[in-house]
Amino acid sequence: MATSNTRLLRDRDALLSGSQTAPNAVALFEAGYLLAEVTRLMRAALDVRMRDLGLTGASWRVLANLAREDGLTQIELARRLEVSRVALGQMIDRLAKSGHVERRADARDRRIWRVHLTASAWEIIPALTETASQLRDRTLGVLTNEEMISLTGNLTRLRTHLRSVNRDLDASQ
Repeated sequence: MATSNTRLLRDRDALLSGSQTAPNAVALFEAGYLLAEVTRLMRAALDVRMRDLGLTGASWRVLANLAREDGLTQIELARRLEVSRVALGQMIDRLAKSGHVERRADARDRRIWRVHLTASAWEIIPALTETASQLRDRTLGVLTNEEMISLTGNLTRLRTHLRSVNRDLDASQ
């Protein structure tokens, strides 16, 4: 076991230093870890900047998702944010109390509640978008245009594939 771990660490170090091509398993492990770490760091940096707008990490993510697609159900929104329905309900309660969102009954099924941005929320969306754009430019600006195009293409391909995998998994259960 120790030999296997030592080899894994040596191969990982070689991959990161660029001195040699590491085995596929190490490259895949490192890529997955880096994706998660970059996402965490970007989210943390954005959370700090959103505080200046009076938003918490949870609240700006709710508003950003609704700005992309207003009128999501609470269940859809909870899935997108990867939180429980109870946790989302509490977020929505706070955002409704602050005047950023409102719940409306679905036109076709009154048992379903849809969440909509209020006029005051739409007023801060440009500032939210500008703050996110400034951070994106600052962080992703280290990449060349070609690297950015490649990264975006690869991430889009991975997302499409993972959605398909998840649909297959859901269908088999």
